[in-house]
Amino acid sequence: MSTESDVRYVAYLDMLGMGNLSLSSPDLAWQAVCRLDTARQDLVKKLAIKMVTTGKVIRISDRVRTFIFSDTIVAFTKSDEEDDAFAIVFLVEELLARYLNYCIPMRGGIARGRFLVSEEHGLFVGPALVRAHSLSEGAQWVGVCVDQETRTRAESIPILRPLVVPWPVPFKDGETTDCVVLDWVKPHRNNFTVKPPIGAAQFYEPFAPMFGPFENLRDEVRRKYENTVRFVNERLML
Repeated sequence: MSTESDVRYVAYLDMLGMGNLSLSSPDLAWQAVCRLDTARQDLVKKLAIKMVTTGKVIRISDRVRTFIFSDTIVAFTKSDEEDDAFAIVFLVEELLARYLNYCIPMRGGIARGRFLVSEEHGLFVGPALVRAHSLSEGAQWVGVCVDQETRTRAESIPILRPLVVPWPVPFKDGETTDCVVLDWVKPHRNNFTVKPPIGAAQFYEPFAPMFGPFENLRDEVRRKYENTVRFVNERLML
């Protein structure tokens, strides 16, 4: 039987291209996971935001715990209160942007549901993690999909409402699915040094030292960046 403390928001994030990078250049792969961990710890410890309407300060470290395994990050909230929804959405959006600044492409998913955890033993399991993983792993792009329950809660919080938007996301099976995704672009639009429309090769250029030239990528890998810039350009030009 589910208990209130079992129901949480869970995020799953992983790095695109880590498998091939680990085989071709373990040193670069090691540098990448070190940057992943540095950004994760830094943001969780330091992120806090003052709510405009209430003046309340929400500290991410009070609401969210994170684990990292190689290139995979799992984040989960203390419970499923409004502050937890805010904390997980805000953290994941900031993580994605920070990792892109580090030239690390990430994709992810956020879901709400049962999630049992023992921090002492590093054990966790639950349908929320399965859904978050499914939303992340199937998507062919750099970005984060959210489930319907997360969307509903986010849309009820004025400061989060602009961060969840509908978008047709291409998946591995070749189908494009109407999803709800995090808009990580508009909050960080000043980080873009190229005016839209941005080409896929332009967007990919910072990743080339790690993964090689854009023209040498396999077709399915190039499509991930092409899918991403379609989203980026639309959000930048709104």
